[in-house]
Amino acid sequence: MAVAPSSDRNARLAALLPRIALGDQAAFGELYELTSAHLYGCALRILRNPPAAEEILQEAYVNVWHHAGAYEVARSQPLTWLTTIVRNRCLDQLRRREIDTVKDDARIGRRRAERELDPRAGMQTDTRRLDRGPERPLLQHIR
Repeated sequence: MAVAPSSDRNARLAALLPRIALGDQAAFGELYELTSAHLYGCALRILRNPPAAEEILQEAYVNVWHHAGAYEVARSQPLTWLTTIVRNRCLDQLRRREIDTVKDDARIGRRRAERELDPRAGMQTDTRRLDRGPERPLLQHIR
């Protein structure tokens, strides 16, 4: 399939979006064929993770299916609108990853602080592990 000039592609996309807003699956399939390679490339460039980029792309197309009627020709070109949807979803995912990382780091930090304040806390965990293992008979003689 030859790549259409940008203005031709945007005109075609602008004609497809109102049809998609009415639930036209054929128009949606054509939109996907015309834009998926470009949008996947954008997602992959931001996320650097092929499975995550595929997931974002799927979410973006579901969003387009539900909100195609919200597209306004006067505000942006169709490909710009679609790229913005993908980009924003990618950035949201990166922010969620950062939040998850911060939460994990905070949990690890709390555990370390607890061990530093009470070194026996770590020992109790080790002792409980030994109580369940083959060393149990030896521990009974020590206590």
